[in-house]
Amino acid sequence: FSEENIYTYQFTKMDDRFKRLERIKQVFPEAKIIFGTRKKEENLVSWYVEYVAVGGVLNFQGFLEKHLNQDKFDYDLYINKLIEYYGKENVFVYSLDELRKEQEKVVHNMCKFMNVETPKKYRKKPARVGYSLRIIKISLFLNKLFKTPVNTKGLIPWWGPILPQNIFFHSFIFRKLPKKKIKINDLKNLK
Repeated sequence: FSEENIYTYQFTKMDDRFKRLERIKQVFPEAKIIFGTRKKEENLVSWYVEYVAVGGVLNFQGFLEKHLNQDKFDYDLYINKLIEYYGKENVFVYSLDELRKEQEKVVHNMCKFMNVETPKKYRKKPARVGYSLRIIKISLFLNKLFKTPVNTKGLIPWWGPILPQNIFFHSFIFRKLPKKKIKINDLKNLK
């Protein structure tokens, strides 16, 4: 099983990581776990962009104050609990930085950990297209129209995670446009 959000629900102050891990241990007591980490600053940007993509309307500071528990970026306690539950030999931890710098090595080691052959071909570039600051600004404005789990005051009830503008922003048209990597200071200064 693979699920990026199994670690925690991103948009809440509640820290549910360990409750989720207990449930996983109950259902899969003999699992082998692969856990990827990311630098806190990159994760803050990523989670905010994801928040905007699913209908969020708050600026970055408002998002931090209302929706984010930064303790969730302390991976050491969680990794120690994984090792306690499953044993060091059954837990594979890698960082996004390692994956970027030595992708073939990380993929090879991950496959070895899973006891599968390393594929000869695999996608080496990310599949999703990131947002630019301009798209974030447009989305923050348009998101006010839609009622979503992260915006209960919207006018139009929306039933799914993909808002109409996101379909457009993830289209081939926007994939070709160059984007500057967004940093925390860019979001702090976003008006």
